[in-house]
Amino acid sequence: MVKFRSESNLDVLVAGATGFIGRALVAFLKGKGHRIRALVRDSELARNLLGDGITLLDWGLSDQQLIEEMDLADVVINLAGSPIDGRWSNRRKKSFRASRVEVTQKLSDAIGSSKSPPSVFISASAVGYYGDTGSEVISEANQSGSDYLATLCIDWENAATSAHTSGTRVCILRLGIVVGLDGGILQKLALPLQMRVSPYVGSGNEILPWIHLIDVLGIIDYCISNPNIQGAVNCTSPSPVTGKKFAEVVAEISGAKFKMPIPKIALWLRFGESARHLWASHKVIPEKLQRLGYKFRYVDPVKAVNEELSSEFVTINSFDHSDIQMACSDEVRKKGKYVLEAGVKLNGEPEKVFPFFSSPSNLGLLTPSWVNFQIVNMPAKFGFGSSIKYKIGLWFIKFTWVSEIVGWEPPNSFVDNQVKGPYSLWWHEHRIVSTGSGQSKMIDRVIYKVPAWKLGELIHKLMIKRTLINIFNYRRRMIKLLFQ
Repeated sequence: MVKFRSESNLDVLVAGATGFIGRALVAFLKGKGHRIRALVRDSELARNLLGDGITLLDWGLSDQQLIEEMDLADVVINLAGSPIDGRWSNRRKKSFRASRVEVTQKLSDAIGSSKSPPSVFISASAVGYYGDTGSEVISEANQSGSDYLATLCIDWENAATSAHTSGTRVCILRLGIVVGLDGGILQKLALPLQMRVSPYVGSGNEILPWIHLIDVLGIIDYCISNPNIQGAVNCTSPSPVTGKKFAEVVAEISGAKFKMPIPKIALWLRFGESARHLWASHKVIPEKLQRLGYKFRYVDPVKAVNEELSSEFVTINSFDHSDIQMACSDEVRKKGKYVLEAGVKLNGEPEKVFPFFSSPSNLGLLTPSWVNFQIVNMPAKFGFGSSIKYKIGLWFIKFTWVSEIVGWEPPNSFVDNQVKGPYSLWWHEHRIVSTGSGQSKMIDRVIYKVPAWKLGELIHKLMIKRTLINIFNYRRRMIKLLFQ
């Protein structure tokens, strides 16, 4: 018998929880009060990436154990799939199929065998289903393409649709190019943007079917709560733009000085067959979502990119040594070179939200995956004098970082100071201020200094400043999802 429960406090089983969309989805679902169980292949890595409060299940579950998990689930969300970036060898193509088609079929079979199957199964696909369609307007009613990616998507979707025989409603997300800091197109642009270059492919006239990550999460939530939506769902913005136009938007917001075309022949020589999907044109519209009344948060690409790359929400300025309002030690006041400040509103009083921020286990969830954050050692209980050791990796360089808690005033503030790490100084103040009516504000302030004097200042200007803005913009977004 299929389960039908209220939209709050659902039991949600997620496959692909440690990926780009998956991590944001976990934060979003936690923020809505749902209980989450995640199917993962590496429990230690997943715990670093997802934080506290998530039940981790090993993909090595037997078929019967997986069926029993389906008995418990109200909703199943499948975002599993290995990245398709890079050159496609036969071995990688087998991996693409195994991580998409075979994983999805395994989940569908378990749903079909469940005595009390979930009410909805939401499974990923991609706009690659349609093939390269040029400037033709594409809705869910259009036929599939015939190239490699289209064929892969057809098999992927068929595997998901087979779960419908159990009575479970099936929604298939044909995802466009997702705009977000932790993956998708902006992660691929990170290195050229550091060099003040905003690239685009070929002539730049190819249509880019973009969508903001927040709208992907909103669509998933809409699929959970709206019984009228099922089948294929185009997950793209109602206003697709050309690749060149998108590059112009990114350049304006990021401060890139140059917009540079990448010749198709260069991509073909580098990537071979896979280069075709880099210059494919998809003018895909979300006809079904618009017809059913879904309200997009981001229709304008300027607003979408600004949310991710703007320095409006995270400021970095020279540190004023004479500012007596700065509640830091004399040593920090003397050594400080820069000050970073960021703030975000929280739905909850300090007493409610402080335990989350003061737990080192949640640091990974608030850190982009490209920082390669990994906890090495942490205390069982956090407080004044506690230290935490972790590793990070940036620009192909790995660092060991040790922080000590030098200020501890729950539920309103704590301060960590870098004992060992890449900075000459890193003093991070975390303050949670009540704003009344069950609300509060999280305020981050970091006083820091980079080593190597003038060379360090140059590197800070060219790379470090933008990287810190991106990291704290990501942190801000995840906090908003968790405490919505």
